[in-house]
Amino acid sequence: MVAVNGVMSGMTFMLALYWQGPQELTAQQAGLLMLAIPAPMVLVSTISGKISDHIPARWLTFSGIATMIVGALLVASAPSSTTIWEMLWRIALLGIGLGIYTAPTENLLMSSVPFDRRGMAAGLMGMFRFSSSCMGVAIAGAIYVTVLSSQVCCDSSL
Repeated sequence: MVAVNGVMSGMTFMLALYWQGPQELTAQQAGLLMLAIPAPMVLVSTISGKISDHIPARWLTFSGIATMIVGALLVASAPSSTTIWEMLWRIALLGIGLGIYTAPTENLLMSSVPFDRRGMAAGLMGMFRFSSSCMGVAIAGAIYVTVLSSQVCCDSSL
């Protein structure tokens, strides 16, 4: 969960910069386009949660992570000439994968904890979710600044 939350938060941060940078959209437009992650996630997670009652959660967890990896690779490998619509379906794939992954994983974690300790377990899950999101954004920002500074420092036309 730590890795998934970190990667998704870092990806979300970078996508906001992408929409407002190379795509030259306003912050409001970028925010609306970012709905391509949570909208499919909400739809798919309800279905995934119901399916996890009938099949082993590890299959859904693996399927969700695999879908997120494919989506992340498609987003990362998209050429700069990619249109908004071409990028949106790649981003939506991230949301679908996250939706497949989240409900069964959290159900699996919470059901493995004794009833009298579930409040503590939920608190720990929230803490790890928040901490990993912060780390993901920090790492993505550090990578972005490093790449950007290396391009500015090494560009002889400046």
